[in-house]
Amino acid sequence: MSELPYFTYDVFTDAPFGGGPLAVVDCRGLSATAPSTQLMQKIAAEFSLPETTFIFEPDDSRHLAKVRIFTMAEELPMAGHPTIGTSLHLFSTIQSCPTQFILELGVGPTAIDIEETDQTRAYMYQQPMQNWHARAVDRIALAASLGIATEAIAEDSPLEFFSAGLTFLIVPITSRELLNSITPSQIDIGHVLKNSPSDRVYVFSVDDSDAQVLHTRMFNSDIRDMTEDPGTGSAAGALAHYLSQYCPERLADSKRVTIRQGFAMGRPSEITISLVPNSDEVMVPRVGGSAWPIARGVLLL
Repeated sequence: MSELPYFTYDVFTDAPFGGGPLAVVDCRGLSATAPSTQLMQKIAAEFSLPETTFIFEPDDSRHLAKVRIFTMAEELPMAGHPTIGTSLHLFSTIQSCPTQFILELGVGPTAIDIEETDQTRAYMYQQPMQNWHARAVDRIALAASLGIATEAIAEDSPLEFFSAGLTFLIVPITSRELLNSITPSQIDIGHVLKNSPSDRVYVFSVDDSDAQVLHTRMFNSDIRDMTEDPGTGSAAGALAHYLSQYCPERLADSKRVTIRQGFAMGRPSEITISLVPNSDEVMVPRVGGSAWPIARGVLLL
């Protein structure tokens, strides 16, 4: 029988029982007995959390760690809240850990910044704009799948697919009240977006009093036993690219936008986004937040 230490966190929150739940399995130093891909998928299904990460020694000694990310059903090349939570786990458990480091994700080497202020926060540099699809989406059918009137979708803003690593349909909603009225049980996104670049939908509205605050919700037809995600860093990165095209003043000069997600489902998240140059001087989303440790234990396998 082998033992694997694990830790759970709530990510994009500074209090327990908010944000996105995450399990982190630390496999460093287990090269001879490292879990197989099949076993990692079984472990992720056993945790029954949105995502589980597995930490390994890096392939490149200049990097801090290699991280693999699993949902209950599949492996992902990258994801926001698992990367943020895992980064904060590493920073809190490695003695004299640097505040800037590289993680090896499926999508490639990913730069991480740590900010230590009132609350320790991690920020990930996501991918340059890619998979920008200005394809037509049936507004009437989409609104019906979200359980809202067609007029709730802003007419003066486009519906488009953007990606900073994972692809999302970005949908502007006219008010926070209408955003909160979306009813997950009425969603049939997969049917409406059949043959589209993605069936992940990220809806957002602008705060009534602060244009630098956005309220969001994320719906995905293929999350097992779930229709909504409380905190989606990869979607926040896609939204940053959307804003760069249609509301560039919000992110000009490295300005930060605060995203509030998960409030409608009782798991509030706060995500910060900005657009900054990466090492190649290409503008990319910088997405981050904090995390709260919840539990730790040992897997007996």
